[in-house]
Amino acid sequence: MSLEHRVAALEAKFQIADLKAEYARLCDLGYDGDAIAALFTEDGSWVSNTYPEVRGRDEISRFMRGSVRACSRGQFIC
Repeated sequence: MSLEHRVAALEAKFQIADLKAEYARLCDLGYDGDAIAALFTEDGSWVSNTYPEVRGRDEISRFMRGSVRACSRGQFIC
């Protein structure tokens, strides 16, 4: 693997870690639906082993504002 590819792979790993940390921070701060949805692509999916799959930013935002707030808040550690 070339140095360029190795650097790109490392950058991608850091970007993923940053994205996960931001998601966790937003959840810990109260599930801001619009901010969480903005972390996803327009056609992205939020998948959980507890809730049904939610598709698209609008639905993810709506879900975060409603259903997830009803559950007990967890804390994320990254």
